[in-house]
Amino acid sequence: MFSLSKTALSLLLTTVVVGATPIVSASALSESKSFVTSEKNQQGLSIPSTIEELLKDPRYKDLTFTDGSVSLYKRLESLKNEYPNITADQVTDIYMKERGIGYEEAKSIWMELTPAERALAISNPIIAAVIDSCKEKAYPYTSTNYGKSGQGR
Repeated sequence: MFSLSKTALSLLLTTVVVGATPIVSASALSESKSFVTSEKNQQGLSIPSTIEELLKDPRYKDLTFTDGSVSLYKRLESLKNEYPNITADQVTDIYMKERGIGYEEAKSIWMELTPAERALAISNPIIAAVIDSCKEKAYPYTSTNYGKSGQGR
């Protein structure tokens, strides 16, 4: 029928994995950092520990981030540090009350996330930022190479 290139297949699998991410409880969210740390130790992975480190890390130089997405993930990072068991509803409440430069675009991005994407963003803002950037690259790539993005675009 048709064949997918390795890049398109990996982007498709990333999208499927992200879309299948279950909604997790607050206690599971608080345990996610220890999971990432143990995975890092077991697998020898080096995951940036802050959004600032991610933005400066040369391994992620091909990813692009909007000011709004950087603002969103930095804010989620600070909320997670301040309130380790914060829920998606609490984050939404905070965004609905906050105003200022950068908050409106970040709030708009937050409101467009699915429940699974919100759970990931709260549990690990760094990984969520990487996946978000990959998603933004996948749509035009798929559209250019296969005629449509799968999103009707």
